[in-house]
Amino acid sequence: MTGQPPPASTHALEIGKVVTDFSLKDLPEDAIEHATHLVLDSVGVMLGGSQLRQANIVTSFWSERGGAAEATVPSTDTRLPVTTAAYLNGYLANLLDYDDTYSGRAIGHPGATVIPPTLAVAEAYGADTRSFLEAVIIGYEVSIRIGDAIMPSPERSQEVVGTGTWQIFGPAVATAKLLDCSPEAVADALGIAGMNAPVPLVRKVGINTDRFQWLKNNYGWACLGGVIAGELASRGFRGSRDIFDGPSGFWRMAASDSFEESVLHADLDNWCAITDVSFKPYSSCRWTHATLDCVRELRAEGLDPDAVERVEVSTFHEGANLDSIPDTVLDAQFSMPFVVAVALLGYDPGFEWLAEERLSDPDVWALMKRVDIKPDETMSSWYESTGQMAADVTVRLRDGTECTASVDHPRGEPERPLPYAEVRNKYRQLAEPLLGANASQELESRIRAMPGSEPVGEIASLLGATNGS
Repeated sequence: MTGQPPPASTHALEIGKVVTDFSLKDLPEDAIEHATHLVLDSVGVMLGGSQLRQANIVTSFWSERGGAAEATVPSTDTRLPVTTAAYLNGYLANLLDYDDTYSGRAIGHPGATVIPPTLAVAEAYGADTRSFLEAVIIGYEVSIRIGDAIMPSPERSQEVVGTGTWQIFGPAVATAKLLDCSPEAVADALGIAGMNAPVPLVRKVGINTDRFQWLKNNYGWACLGGVIAGELASRGFRGSRDIFDGPSGFWRMAASDSFEESVLHADLDNWCAITDVSFKPYSSCRWTHATLDCVRELRAEGLDPDAVERVEVSTFHEGANLDSIPDTVLDAQFSMPFVVAVALLGYDPGFEWLAEERLSDPDVWALMKRVDIKPDETMSSWYESTGQMAADVTVRLRDGTECTASVDHPRGEPERPLPYAEVRNKYRQLAEPLLGANASQELESRIRAMPGSEPVGEIASLLGATNGS
C-alpha cells in the first residue's frame, strides 16, 4: 500500500491490488509468529465463549436450521454451512471479552471478525494453513486501515462510534483472498461488505448502558456479512467499487466526521497493522485493563482484600464511565467495580471471573461497593490524542494504610507486549477443560506450526472434540 491511488482508480480497487499481490514473503518472521499466536488466542476464546448461556441460545438457533455440513462449530459435534459457522464462531470469539484488541486511531477487536470466519471458509474450501494465514493477515491489515481511516473525531465519537462497522471488511477481504479473487472482485467484496455493515451502535446499546445487550458488538453479523460479500464477489457479483470515495463515502455511511485517505495506502514496509494488535490478559473491556494492572501489582505485594476499606480508581473518561453494578456476566465485563473486586479476590480471568455464581458472591458484592471511580483530565487527553490508556489506583486499608499503583499502558499493548508464553497459557486455561489435555496440545502444536501445507480442516476438526483425554 504505497502512495495515493491514481485519479482513474478508486480506493477499493487499489486495496484490491494489494490484497491479490500479498504474500507471506512480504512480512518479517516476527509478524508471522505474532499472527500464529493471534490464531491460537482466537481459538481459545472461541472455545471459552461457547460455555456461556448466551452462546447456547445462539448455537441452538442456528443448529436447528441445519444445512450443509461445511465448517466446525467449536466444542460441539456440529458442522454447519460456512456462513452460519462464520456467524457463530465470530460471536463466540467476543463473548468472554477476552479476544484481541486494537487501540490505534480506531478501537475494536479485529481478530473476532477475521480469524473465526476465515477458519470456517478455509475449512469449507479445503485451503491449507499457508493460504489461511495469508488471508488472516491481509484481513487484519485492510480492516484496521479502514477503521483508522474512518475513525470519527474524539468529539464525534462521544456521540456515535462502532467497531463491527469497520471490522466487516476483514472477513470480506480474507474470504476474497482465500477464493483467489481478482483486484476488481476484491473491490466488489468491499462494496458489498459496506452495504452489509452493522450500524455504529456502541453509544446507544453498548458501553453507555448499565445493561449490556447480548449481541455485544454484533460481530456475528459482521462475520456473516463479510463472508457473504467475499463469496458473492468471487462468483462475479458486482458491488460498489467506489464505496470509500467522495464526500458520501463509507465514512459518511458510518456516521463519521473524518476520513484520512492516506491511512489506507501507507506502505506495508513502514507499518504492518497486525503487529499492533494486542492480546488481552483479562476477560473484560480493554478500558478496564490499566486499572486491573494496578490491582494485580498491589496483590503481588501482598494486599489482603479483607483489609480493604476503599479502592479509589482514577483513569481516562471511557474507563471511568464503566461504573455499574452488573446483572449478567456480559454486564460484568463492562463493570469496573466488578472486575476490580474479582481481581482483588484473586480469581483467574475467564471461566472463574465470569461464572454465574460470581454475580451473587457476597465477597464480590462487598468489594464492589467500596470502589470509587473518577475521570482524570490528563489521562483522558492522552486517550483522545493517542489512544493511551492509563490509570492510578489507591487502596485504603482499615488500619489507615494506603497502597498505590500507577500504569501508563496496560499489559498487551505494543509498549508492554504480553509474552507469548502467557498467551499460550491463556489458551490452555480455556481449551483444556473442554478438549482435554491431549487434544488441546495437539491443536496448539498444529497452529504454532503454521504456515504449511496441512489442510485447515484437519485443524478445525480438533475444535469439535470435547472432553478428550
